[in-house]
Amino acid sequence: MCFAATSSTHTSIPYSDMDATVVPAITAQEVADDIIVKNLTALQDMLDNMEMFRLDSLEMTIDKGVGTVTIPLRRQYMMESIIEALSTCVNINILYAWRSPDGSRKKTIAYSMPYIDEMFVIALQSQQYGIVEQLHLTFFESLDMMFAWLHACLTTMLEKQHNIIIEQQQPLVELYRCSV
Repeated sequence: MCFAATSSTHTSIPYSDMDATVVPAITAQEVADDIIVKNLTALQDMLDNMEMFRLDSLEMTIDKGVGTVTIPLRRQYMMESIIEALSTCVNINILYAWRSPDGSRKKTIAYSMPYIDEMFVIALQSQQYGIVEQLHLTFFESLDMMFAWLHACLTTMLEKQHNIIIEQQQPLVELYRCSV
């Protein structure tokens, strides 16, 4: 398991004229970035025994309390197979799943149960009748950020997506209930 994390944060180093020793200060952003990296590491540990994911060299981008990473699959899989496999090792909820009327386009958004070291969202999207080659993950530093993102995602889907068939959807009321 190897991954690189890039961040837009800077380390502040306080300097005291009385003492020539430079002591790095830990900023709130560094703490947040550490939480996000721990989230990814915990997920990698859970997925390590599954042969469908390529976890050897992941690159994560961290910016403003949100980390993103794309995990490639070893081959093409059906979206439903990936969700089922993930459900066996990770406790996830489906925010929504939809498909186009002809079934050619599909999208599923799932999220982790909001426990410590498990604050992430999984996005699967297909333009090929449910066949996917990668999954996109978004990690969050806080539950507030995660649920705000989920709320915005669900609201946008309900308002902007036309001519789709919703296969599964969590009501906004349930999402609020989970966040308190």
